[in-house]
Amino acid sequence: MATTTVEEEPKSPAPRRRRKRRAQPSTDEQAAELRKAEAESAATLRTAVLAVAGAAVVIALAVLFVWGPGAAIGVACGGALATANLYVFVRVGRGIVTGGRKARFWALVGAAKFLGLIGVVYLLLRTGVASGLGLALGYAALPLGIAIGHFLAPRPGDTERTAER
Repeated sequence: MATTTVEEEPKSPAPRRRRKRRAQPSTDEQAAELRKAEAESAATLRTAVLAVAGAAVVIALAVLFVWGPGAAIGVACGGALATANLYVFVRVGRGIVTGGRKARFWALVGAAKFLGLIGVVYLLLRTGVASGLGLALGYAALPLGIAIGHFLAPRPGDTERTAER
Protein backbone atom coordinates (compact mmCIF):
# COMPACT_ATOMS: atom_id res chain seq x y z
CA MET A 1 0.00 0.00 0.00
CA ALA A 2 1.21 3.36 -0.90
CA THR A 3 0.68 6.05 1.62
CA THR A 4 0.18 9.57 0.55
CA THR A 5 0.89 12.46 2.76
CA VAL A 6 -1.29 15.46 2.72
CA GLU A 7 0.56 18.65 3.28
CA GLU A 8 -1.25 21.18 5.37
CA GLU A 9 -1.23 24.72 4.24
CA PRO A 10 0.57 26.99 6.65
CA LYS A 11 -1.82 28.86 8.85
CA SER A 12 -1.87 32.55 8.40
CA PRO A 13 -1.40 34.64 11.51
CA ALA A 14 -4.49 36.01 13.19
CA PRO A 15 -5.66 39.23 11.57
CA ARG A 16 -4.50 42.29 13.43
CA ARG A 17 -6.90 44.88 14.59
CA ARG A 18 -6.22 48.20 13.08
CA ARG A 19 -6.57 51.18 15.30
CA LYS A 20 -8.53 54.01 13.92
CA ARG A 21 -6.41 57.06 13.89
CA ARG A 22 -7.68 60.53 14.12
CA ALA A 23 -7.50 62.28 10.81
CA GLN A 24 -4.39 64.39 10.68
CA PRO A 25 -4.69 67.63 8.78
CA SER A 26 -2.36 67.91 5.84
CA THR A 27 -2.01 71.67 5.81
CA ASP A 28 -1.94 74.50 8.30
CA GLU A 29 -5.25 75.73 6.93
CA GLN A 30 -6.94 72.41 7.64
CA ALA A 31 -5.42 72.35 11.12
CA ALA A 32 -6.82 75.80 11.81
CA GLU A 33 -10.26 74.71 10.61
CA LEU A 34 -10.11 71.64 12.84
CA ARG A 35 -9.17 73.74 15.90
CA LYS A 36 -11.96 76.18 15.08
CA ALA A 37 -14.53 73.37 14.81
CA GLU A 38 -13.36 71.85 18.10
CA ALA A 39 -13.60 75.25 19.83
CA GLU A 40 -17.13 75.80 18.48
CA SER A 41 -18.17 72.33 19.62
CA ALA A 42 -16.74 72.88 23.10
CA ALA A 43 -18.50 76.24 23.36
CA THR A 44 -21.82 74.69 22.32
CA LEU A 45 -21.54 71.88 24.88
CA ARG A 46 -20.44 74.30 27.61
CA THR A 47 -23.47 76.45 26.84
CA ALA A 48 -25.75 73.42 27.14
CA VAL A 49 -24.34 72.43 30.53
CA LEU A 50 -24.67 75.99 31.84
CA ALA A 51 -28.22 76.24 30.48
CA VAL A 52 -29.19 73.01 32.26
CA ALA A 53 -27.75 74.37 35.52
CA GLY A 54 -29.60 77.66 35.02
CA ALA A 55 -32.88 75.90 34.25
CA ALA A 56 -32.46 73.77 37.39
CA VAL A 57 -31.97 76.87 39.54
CA VAL A 58 -35.02 78.59 38.02
CA ILE A 59 -37.21 75.52 38.51
CA ALA A 60 -35.99 75.05 42.10
CA LEU A 61 -36.68 78.70 42.95
CA ALA A 62 -40.16 78.50 41.43
CA VAL A 63 -40.93 75.38 43.48
CA LEU A 64 -39.51 77.07 46.60
CA PHE A 65 -42.03 79.89 46.29
CA VAL A 66 -44.96 77.67 45.33
CA TRP A 67 -44.54 74.52 47.47
CA GLY A 68 -41.89 75.44 50.04
CA PRO A 69 -38.39 74.38 50.96
CA GLY A 70 -39.08 70.66 51.31
CA ALA A 71 -40.12 70.26 47.71
CA ALA A 72 -37.43 72.66 46.50
CA ILE A 73 -34.70 70.44 47.98
CA GLY A 74 -35.89 67.50 45.89
CA VAL A 75 -36.06 69.65 42.77
CA ALA A 76 -32.58 71.04 43.46
CA CYS A 77 -31.23 67.50 43.86
CA GLY A 78 -32.83 66.46 40.57
CA GLY A 79 -31.41 69.54 38.84
CA ALA A 80 -27.95 68.90 40.26
CA LEU A 81 -28.13 65.30 39.05
CA ALA A 82 -29.20 66.46 35.59
CA THR A 83 -26.35 68.97 35.36
CA ALA A 84 -23.74 66.52 36.61
CA ASN A 85 -25.06 63.82 34.29
CA LEU A 86 -24.76 66.06 31.24
CA TYR A 87 -21.30 67.28 32.24
CA VAL A 88 -19.96 63.74 32.64
CA PHE A 89 -21.76 62.66 29.46
CA VAL A 90 -19.97 65.40 27.52
CA ARG A 91 -16.60 64.35 28.93
CA VAL A 92 -17.26 60.66 28.21
CA GLY A 93 -18.41 61.41 24.68
CA ARG A 94 -15.37 63.53 23.96
CA GLY A 95 -13.08 60.85 25.40
CA ILE A 96 -14.62 58.07 23.34
CA VAL A 97 -14.75 60.05 20.10
CA THR A 98 -11.09 61.04 20.29
CA GLY A 99 -10.30 57.34 20.44
CA GLY A 100 -6.95 55.93 21.30
CA ARG A 101 -6.07 54.02 24.42
CA LYS A 102 -8.23 56.11 26.69
CA ALA A 103 -11.47 55.32 24.84
CA ARG A 104 -11.97 52.15 26.89
CA PHE A 105 -11.36 54.10 30.08
CA TRP A 106 -14.04 56.63 29.11
CA ALA A 107 -16.44 53.82 28.25
CA LEU A 108 -15.99 52.49 31.79
CA VAL A 109 -16.51 55.98 33.19
CA GLY A 110 -19.78 56.13 31.23
CA ALA A 111 -20.96 52.85 32.72
CA ALA A 112 -19.92 54.00 36.21
CA LYS A 113 -21.81 57.27 35.64
CA PHE A 114 -24.99 55.35 34.90
CA LEU A 115 -24.60 53.09 37.93
CA GLY A 116 -23.77 56.10 40.11
CA LEU A 117 -26.85 57.94 38.88
CA ILE A 118 -29.08 54.99 39.75
CA GLY A 119 -27.40 54.65 43.16
CA VAL A 120 -27.75 58.32 44.06
CA VAL A 121 -31.42 58.38 43.04
CA TYR A 122 -32.03 55.24 45.10
CA LEU A 123 -30.36 56.78 48.15
CA LEU A 124 -32.23 60.08 47.80
CA LEU A 125 -35.56 58.28 47.57
CA ARG A 126 -34.76 55.69 50.24
CA THR A 127 -33.64 58.25 52.82
CA GLY A 128 -36.56 60.56 52.08
CA VAL A 129 -34.36 63.53 51.22
CA ALA A 130 -36.27 63.99 47.97
CA SER A 131 -39.55 62.79 46.60
CA GLY A 132 -39.82 61.09 43.25
CA LEU A 133 -41.87 63.95 41.86
CA GLY A 134 -39.32 66.52 43.05
CA LEU A 135 -36.44 64.60 41.47
CA ALA A 136 -38.33 64.22 38.22
CA LEU A 137 -39.24 67.89 38.15
CA GLY A 138 -35.62 68.86 38.81
CA TYR A 139 -34.35 66.39 36.22
CA ALA A 140 -36.67 68.04 33.72
CA ALA A 141 -34.06 70.79 33.63
CA LEU A 142 -32.00 68.48 31.40
CA PRO A 143 -34.15 68.57 28.23
CA LEU A 144 -35.25 72.13 28.96
CA GLY A 145 -31.67 73.32 29.42
CA ILE A 146 -30.45 71.49 26.33
CA ALA A 147 -33.16 73.18 24.26
CA ILE A 148 -32.34 76.59 25.71
CA GLY A 149 -28.62 75.95 25.24
CA HIS A 150 -29.24 75.12 21.59
CA PHE A 151 -30.70 78.56 21.00
CA LEU A 152 -28.02 80.37 23.05
CA ALA A 153 -25.02 78.49 21.65
CA PRO A 154 -22.75 80.21 19.16
CA ARG A 155 -23.49 79.40 15.56
CA PRO A 156 -20.85 77.86 13.31
CA GLY A 157 -18.66 80.62 11.97
CA ASP A 158 -19.57 82.99 14.78
CA THR A 159 -16.01 83.37 16.02
CA GLU A 160 -16.66 86.46 18.10
CA ARG A 161 -19.00 84.70 20.54
CA THR A 162 -16.80 81.59 20.58
CA ALA A 163 -13.73 83.63 21.48
CA GLU A 164 -15.58 85.34 24.37
CA ARG A 165 -16.27 82.06 26.12
